[in-house]
This record gives sequence, C-alpha cells and structure tokens, in this order.
Amino acid sequence: MEPVFTSSALYGLLAMSGWGTVNLFTASLSRRIGAFKAAFLIQVFAIFPTLLLLPILGKDLILDQNFLYLGVLGVLSISGYLSLLKGYEEGTVSVIIPLTSFWAVITAILSFVFLKEVITGLKIMGMIIAFLGVILVSANFKKILKERKVKVFEGVKWASLTALLWGFQMFFLAFFSKKLGWYTANLGSRFWGAIAFLILAFLLKKRFSHLLKKIPKLILVVILLDVFTFVVFNIGLVRGEPAVVSVIASASPLVTIILAAIFLKEKINFTQKIGILLILAGAASLSLV
Repeated sequence: MEPVFTSSALYGLLAMSGWGTVNLFTASLSRRIGAFKAAFLIQVFAIFPTLLLLPILGKDLILDQNFLYLGVLGVLSISGYLSLLKGYEEGTVSVIIPLTSFWAVITAILSFVFLKEVITGLKIMGMIIAFLGVILVSANFKKILKERKVKVFEGVKWASLTALLWGFQMFFLAFFSKKLGWYTANLGSRFWGAIAFLILAFLLKKRFSHLLKKIPKLILVVILLDVFTFVVFNIGLVRGEPAVVSVIASASPLVTIILAAIFLKEKINFTQKIGILLILAGAASLSLV
C-alpha cells in the first residue's frame, strides 16, 4: 500500500506545482499582452504538444460522432479561459484563483443531479464550507460596513463565471473521459477549443498578424507546462489512488498564492485568508469520498 500512496502523492504534487505555476504565468501574460491574445496563443498552440502524444496513445483514440460532441468542451474551455484572464486583468491573482476552485462544487452538484452520484453528509458539508469561503474571499467587508452596500473585490465576477464554466466543463470532461478515454476527450477539447478561438478571432475582427506578432517566450513555457501537468494528472488517476491525486492537485491555488506574494507582491487580508482555506478544504472534501 505504501508504494501506491507514495506514487499517488508524487503525481498529485507534480500536478499541484504545475498548475499553480501555470496560473501565475498566465496572469502575468494577461497583464502584459492582454487577455484575448494570451488566451488565443495558449489555447490554439496547446494542441501541438498534445498531438505529439498521438504515436504513443493513438491506439486509444476514438474518432466517431462523439468526437463532434466534444465541441461543447471546446466552447466551455475558451469561455472559462477568457473569463479567467479578464479576472486577472482586473483583480489580484491571490483572490481570483481560490474563487475558481469553487468549480469542484459546481461539478459535484451536476454529478448528483445527472449522474446520480451518492450524496453524503461530508459532501454537503464540503459544499457549504466552500460557499462560506467564497463569501469571505469575495466580499469587501470594509466597504460594506462603511457604505452599507454590497461590495465585492475587483475581478470577482469574472472568477465566479470561470468557476461556473469550469464546473460544467469538468462535468462533461468526466463524462466523455469515461465514454471515450481521457486522451480522446483531452485532444477533442484542445482541438475544438483551438477551432473556436480561431472563429472568435475572425468574428471579432482581430488581426492575426497582431496576435502572432511579438509572442513572449513565456507562452511556450506555459503551453508545455500545462500539457505536461494534465498528462501527469491523468496518469496519476490511472496508476495511483484518484482520491489522493485529486486532493493534492486541488491545492494548486496555494502554490499560486505563494508565488504571487513573492513575485507580484500581492497582499490579502486575514478574512480572505480564512476564506481561501475554507474553499480549498471544501473542494478537497468532495474529492475524498
């Protein structure tokens, strides 16, 4: 049992570190080159490293009518990514990232309703704890008490929208992964996401010459790290204990918050710190059972 746990913990730690670092890098890119350009470059070019896995995992690829349905994942993916980067532009990373972790609660609710998953007391408690955490992180209590009006921190509305979109995305991803395999679901999501971004850029009359001009080297780092982290996470779910891998990986916001405090000099108040811990604890409890 010990070797299994050790490998599971390792996969979880790699995923936690990878996604935590990716979050910080994407926030930095969004502020430097704009939300749309950063999202466009990362999402469109991320399909190429994913295709490099085709010679290894091609035998598991399923190309039938279900592959077309994966377009739903593509649309949810780009919508969530754009709203996340808009949140980065307006607010602080230390506030945005913990709020997006609420996606786990959205996915859990959808699973309870549509997949008839078992609802336990621990899961209900986890959702309540996470919701309380969202309130503590989002609400600007100083302004509320001073102005007697509901006030939230900058970027909260975009972070909340991201959590909602990611909740639906992960629900459909889990459904299609069970039906088609994780590589087909991942490749389909990347493929349709890239197509959707190209169409969106055309409709918004974005100049491709501008989008492809002066590409920061950090983009390549983010793409490779994101693809690598997702692969490691999925391998961990297959070879290790899913509960252990998921719980550890879900703590990626802690890595982002620490890095943001060090490199971006961001500060969060005591109430928000409590809220962050509640969101992470609530999300983790949903993965434990």
